[in-house]
Amino acid sequence: MGEAVASGGLALPLVIALRGPLGAGKSVLARAIARGAGVTSAMPSPTYNLLFSYDGRAGV
Repeated sequence: MGEAVASGGLALPLVIALRGPLGAGKSVLARAIARGAGVTSAMPSPTYNLLFSYDGRAGV
């Protein structure tokens, strides 16, 4: 999915909401999508944050 965003395969802006119980893998999935979009910086778990912004090929 991250590669599709970075290559222009998905229309931007794109919002993806992840919801699930503790330990379901939401942060792991978000990191995988961001890595596919070219983000190389550390991405902490966004426990109490509404928005994080990272530099990548598509501006994740």
